[in-house]
Amino acid sequence: MSPIGNKRHVIKILSSIIVVFLLGAALVISLGCDVLDINKQNSVGSGTTTGFGSSGGPVAKVSVTTANNTIVAYGTTTITVILTDASGRRTDASIILTASGGGTFNGTTGTITGNGTGTLTGSTLGGILIVTYTAGYINTQTDIEIDATVSGTTLRGSTIITITPNNYY
Repeated sequence: MSPIGNKRHVIKILSSIIVVFLLGAALVISLGCDVLDINKQNSVGSGTTTGFGSSGGPVAKVSVTTANNTIVAYGTTTITVILTDASGRRTDASIILTASGGGTFNGTTGTITGNGTGTLTGSTLGGILIVTYTAGYINTQTDIEIDATVSGTTLRGSTIITITPNNYY
């Protein structure tokens, strides 16, 4: 092959590499994520609620939130548990969820090893566990504590849901 042919071949290869790089960059930009800076909230490696993945560090904080702070008897709400490390990045662990007044949990995101009345055992996926909580029957307004404990530790987080009587039952 002539020296000119070799140069054309190298240029074609370099052009292909540049195109692949630009397409990858465009994809990252279109997702709104910064893969390079783990300190930015929307970075893929940040471990925040909008990124993906897990830091792998030990759990330092357990956050428990609910979609609705008040539901009727037999009503449902979504419970979200987020585990973060000391740097505020999401991290994974096994979780035990309990409800002080019974009711049932059903997992939607994460690994669930046991759905049950008043207790659920599961693992976070990317530092997040999402479950549906269904209240049981009550005849007077009752506050239920939803508690998430990291398995094998005393580290926990909780939230309160007020259950009101359902006049149709």
